[in-house]
Amino acid sequence: MNIRGLQDGDIKAVREILAQGEPFVASYQNYIYWMLGRNFPSTCLVAEKNGRILGYIGALLSAEKQTVFVWQIAVKSDERGRQIGRRLLENVVIAAKNMGITQLEIGINDENIICRCMVEKLVQDLESTITEKEKYKGEGFCERVYRILI
Repeated sequence: MNIRGLQDGDIKAVREILAQGEPFVASYQNYIYWMLGRNFPSTCLVAEKNGRILGYIGALLSAEKQTVFVWQIAVKSDERGRQIGRRLLENVVIAAKNMGITQLEIGINDENIICRCMVEKLVQDLESTITEKEKYKGEGFCERVYRILI
């Protein structure tokens, strides 16, 4: 499996994977992903195997350049349980460290136990800490933003 930056030709597959992740993630217009791939090539990534996109992570550098915020992460439904999401997240951590960033933030829906467990396991393996920064509640869902020291 290869982890690489999001490219124009990946957008259709990425949006299909995100649609499979509802209600925890949503697919937006092609333009959003086109823009992310061009402006955040080291943190908006896809997992690819044999020409097939298996997963996607969209993470953005904060305006202050002090934090990388993980906005979306999703894995193709028939590929879940194979550590693809974790590998994508690990690559974002590496990219953040390479930029001199010492903290990551990630929003996780309260009902997305699998994602929360994956993140907590990664934090444990990194011998790091995770704290809840804030909570968003509205529009029919609740998401907590966690800060991870990397």
